[in-house]
Amino acid sequence: MKKLMASAALAAITFSSAYAQVRPETLAFQKKIMADLAQAVRTWHEAYAERRQKGPDTQAEGYALAGMASLHAKTGDANYLAWAKEDMLAMASRKPLIHPFHIGAFVEAYKYLKDQRQLAAPEEQQVRSLIRNTLRAQYEYPDWGAHNRSVVAAAAYYRAAEAIPDDPETPKWRRFGDALVSESWGRWSIEDASLYNPFWFFHVLLSAQATKRVDEVMSFLTTKYYFDYYSRLMMPNDMLPDWGDGEWTSFWEWYVADMVWGGTYFRNGKYLAFAQRLYNYYSQKPLSGYAVYCAATALNLLDTSVPITPYEITRSEEALEDLVSKKIIFRNGNGRKSSYLMLNYRDQGPYGRYSRDYLNQVLAAYEEKPHHGHADENSVTMLMEDQTVLLADGGYRPGMDFFAGWRADVFHNRVVARAGWPMSGDVLDYIAQNKLYSPVETEKVHFTAFGPIDYSRTRLKDQALGYTSDRIILFLPDSGAYIVVDHIRVDRAGHRVFANLWHPDNVLKQGEDYVVSWSPKIHMNKEVTWPNPHNRDLLI
Repeated sequence: MKKLMASAALAAITFSSAYAQVRPETLAFQKKIMADLAQAVRTWHEAYAERRQKGPDTQAEGYALAGMASLHAKTGDANYLAWAKEDMLAMASRKPLIHPFHIGAFVEAYKYLKDQRQLAAPEEQQVRSLIRNTLRAQYEYPDWGAHNRSVVAAAAYYRAAEAIPDDPETPKWRRFGDALVSESWGRWSIEDASLYNPFWFFHVLLSAQATKRVDEVMSFLTTKYYFDYYSRLMMPNDMLPDWGDGEWTSFWEWYVADMVWGGTYFRNGKYLAFAQRLYNYYSQKPLSGYAVYCAATALNLLDTSVPITPYEITRSEEALEDLVSKKIIFRNGNGRKSSYLMLNYRDQGPYGRYSRDYLNQVLAAYEEKPHHGHADENSVTMLMEDQTVLLADGGYRPGMDFFAGWRADVFHNRVVARAGWPMSGDVLDYIAQNKLYSPVETEKVHFTAFGPIDYSRTRLKDQALGYTSDRIILFLPDSGAYIVVDHIRVDRAGHRVFANLWHPDNVLKQGEDYVVSWSPKIHMNKEVTWPNPHNRDLLI
């Protein structure tokens, strides 16, 4: 059985006749993607025509062009081909470079137009020149390692080498791709961020596709791991939590594309069910930006003969294990009204040392784990019940500029430690003064679901400050109540301040030893808020 093959610039999938029957639920998913994508590229094309009248733009884009190519491949509608050509040539004549995140998509669209014989020789040379100049501008970009920016560049070099095999610089593009993808090939991402991990994974898969090594990358334990990892994370309202650098409105689309890829390749209907639920929730608004390219990729890859297999996770579990992801999710199986608590106890990890050391030297982000992971070890990154978010992760907290350093430990639902003690003033002011990340080691001590009670114990060891902290969570599924016990042992003599921080965002009432909270709007990024249903209040 041939799993994936290259057809023009797009991924065509062929299966044996045993899998030829179209599944109506998967076909409906495909039709929704096509309809949403058609609206998105039309809107983009019309808006770009207006923008061209207002003066030059700084960088060419590619996501919408790839969407037009995908739609033409599926529908044969000549308008999509004409729009893609018109917009690409307008960019090639007006813009010096392609946006770094758009290069792969731009090249994909170029290859499709070339294979469809839509470009005259002078036009093709003009587009090639834009691609070549963009890649040359990336040669001295100081980035490397098992994280998103390196792999997006690798995929771009591979795509260009695939599309322009006769260019004098093609051998160099292939070497750059090999070097940049090497730390990610069959290995773990060093990022612990809901926003960037699926983006990294997508471009690992894209690199495999461009170099015709999809079977190889899909055979890796690490590849299958990430598909399973993502499939366990969904909240009861069909959204995903954010942790590390993340926000609820960003990069959901990469999860969709990844899971459609995995669902088709492995013929795994649960992966497709995850992708469909996520897509249906977030695509209630028109597709734009990254979502256009991811929808185009999903459209290219989705095999309608694979059944969508709905599933529900009804009990607390580790997601996925205690070496790489280091997350535990508590649930009580009440469907959409279920309780959901994510505990993230991930440290920077004892792997990817070369990548981490490099990033520690070049990144001026002193309050975070390398790379894009916050100082959120042993933090409750999400608490939801009955569709109401009661605690959320630090994310890109707006309105907290007086603190700055929003990746630091003080922005998370966790125990925070400092050396010394405040001579005067507020303890919060004292602990907020220090934003520097203190590397720690974490491990799981216990996780067990007993039936009437679910129990976890995770340990954090801070060698620099000289203490060990255990966070114990007891969850009563029948009542939805949580008991959180934080145990601290000072391992080295000296003065310490320990603070148990919670961020309920909006206090409804409080007493000497309790707080009741509910936040009417949850910030998803600095500009956008999510209207939070008021089905529950949180009592701390």
